[in-house]
Amino acid sequence: MSSLFLISYIALWVLFLIVAFVLLSVLRNLGIIYESLSSNASVAGLENTPTNLKAGGLLPDIIVETLRGEESSLSHFKGEKMAFSIVSTGCGACTRFLEKIKDNNASPDPLDPSVEKRVIICTGNIDQSTQMLKDSRIKEFFPAFLDTDNSIFDKWGITTFPATIITNQEMRVVRQSFGG
Repeated sequence: MSSLFLISYIALWVLFLIVAFVLLSVLRNLGIIYESLSSNASVAGLENTPTNLKAGGLLPDIIVETLRGEESSLSHFKGEKMAFSIVSTGCGACTRFLEKIKDNNASPDPLDPSVEKRVIICTGNIDQSTQMLKDSRIKEFFPAFLDTDNSIFDKWGITTFPATIITNQEMRVVRQSFGG
């Protein structure tokens, strides 16, 4: 019996050392990942966002087109807190995003319930954009526009969809969010 006890005692210690080694390796790797992410976040700041808009900066005015083909400027929304939601044709996440916001009566900005107005801007091919907005029936809930001259890319620098830009009454960028 003493030899069985000794073997099991040694086996448990070996097992304990293996588990400790694995645990230390996992913790070390988590530390490396944490350091990598925190150094990237501190260096990148807002520069790492998929846009060239800065918090507190004025939202550059762009000319958009209504679904009836009339040109309109987004500057006429000045004086109101706004949520500008940008979607793109051929984007599955954008289609789900449109369905989600259409079915959800919540504020466009969960961090600031005083933001009550949302505008949808669709980029991409004009025919596909028009069809996407008509199919989603989103224009029945929110004003919908088309970006026909790629101002979203050129002036706002937005490259990730869906995107939402929250502005204050002076059309200054308050917050940006990306994804559905």
